[in-house]
Amino acid sequence: MPRKATAAEKSPARSSPARSSPARSYGGLAAEERRQQRRQRFIEAGIQVFGTRGLPNSTMRDLCAEARLTDRYFYESFRRVEDVFDLVYAELSSHLIVRLGTAMMGASLQMDAVAEAGLRAFFGFVQEDRRRARILLVDSMGVFFSAPQGSELPIGEYVDLLRQLYLALYPQAEGLDIDVDFVVKSLLGMTINSAALWAHDGFDKSLDEVVRHNLFAWRGLDGWIRELIEQRASAQVAQARKPRPAARRPRVA
Repeated sequence: MPRKATAAEKSPARSSPARSSPARSYGGLAAEERRQQRRQRFIEAGIQVFGTRGLPNSTMRDLCAEARLTDRYFYESFRRVEDVFDLVYAELSSHLIVRLGTAMMGASLQMDAVAEAGLRAFFGFVQEDRRRARILLVDSMGVFFSAPQGSELPIGEYVDLLRQLYLALYPQAEGLDIDVDFVVKSLLGMTINSAALWAHDGFDKSLDEVVRHNLFAWRGLDGWIRELIEQRASAQVAQARKPRPAARRPRVA
């Protein structure tokens, strides 16, 4: 009599999934940690390459040579030279934002004191390392103006910081006909150009002199805003003092 097939014989055996071996570690570092280290080496190389050659004259080979890594590792994290530049700019800009915020928030809440603290921090940061001027003040703006219309302005974080300070300095200016963002961008443009020219001329003026010459615009802004506030207050007082027309008495039939 033929033997009945067991349940195990009816169902084919399932092959167990192959186990993936964990990424090997070298020097106590996992593969992802090593990749992040190589990425950081390219960023540090970018500060030197972009800061001395400029973005238009920099190549992938330049970055690899400075980082002492092969092009294989470049393409491990980046597609283009501009990708490295974006990270270099972001890193330098974040350091500058922290320094600006610390300096300006630590000053007394008056335009003259806040502006001087911010200008001194900004120009001092650029003067410490000339490479920063090329990256932050020149090439980043070139990238912006060659980008499609509507691209995010590279000074957006600085605009946000100064907008917050404007609101803190002039709470009574709310409702005035002032385009705060446009005013702030204009002043930043002047400051950036001043720093770029100063670096181009080899920092031929002292930090105190550069700060003093840039303060005039911020003082002018302060005077203009206060004048508008006073004009509105005077107009409100004059309006309140106007005699109200007497109410007409109803005619008696």
